[in-house]
Amino acid sequence: MYAIPICRILALKQSVSATSLFELDGALLDSNNRIYGEGFQKLSQLGGTLAHPQQLGGYSDEGHYKLIGPYHMPTAYGMFNMTLASNDCLLLGFSTCQKFIGRVSFNTEKILVSIDGPMVPRCLNRIYRKI
Repeated sequence: MYAIPICRILALKQSVSATSLFELDGALLDSNNRIYGEGFQKLSQLGGTLAHPQQLGGYSDEGHYKLIGPYHMPTAYGMFNMTLASNDCLLLGFSTCQKFIGRVSFNTEKILVSIDGPMVPRCLNRIYRKI
């Protein structure tokens, strides 16, 4: 159990391009944590570490598809896995991408989970009306 807050919920923080769901505090992140994430079209992946992410595959999201992550952070789409120092894994993923794109953007200071797409405002309005 952690004595300091590690996650901030940001579900209503919308911008023109994305809606942030939550942010993990970088105080608990180790720049040497190994990472793996899927690319936008699944033709590329991210590997390496938080401090030194590497493109795997021939088509990078930034170079080939011209997709830039929020705040110019490296970004995985749909699924992101990080191996912690204790060899535990932190797996973040989305069960669907039918009406929105689930993104996990990261650097050594934070992990930002957001969704993007034309249906996002309507989907969130339905969710929050039910609560």
